[in-house]
Amino acid sequence: MDCQQKITSEVVGKIENGKVVLYHLGKKIGHIPLDEKLPHLEEGYQFKNGDIHSSLIPPSQPSPDSYVSDCDLGWC
Repeated sequence: MDCQQKITSEVVGKIENGKVVLYHLGKKIGHIPLDEKLPHLEEGYQFKNGDIHSSLIPPSQPSPDSYVSDCDLGWC
């Protein structure tokens, strides 16, 4: 009887040195080599020299007018 457990949903990948290194519970379990033709990225993203780059400007976070709000209610 084959005693294996499906762990696919628990495996994470991290891009390192032109490959996706696979980890399960923090332990390296393998890797997938990358080349410049492999990744299919959305517009604004580029795979270059083993790394993923973004040409998109991150959205700015609106800053509040004050560090507190509704002080006119008397609770500040």
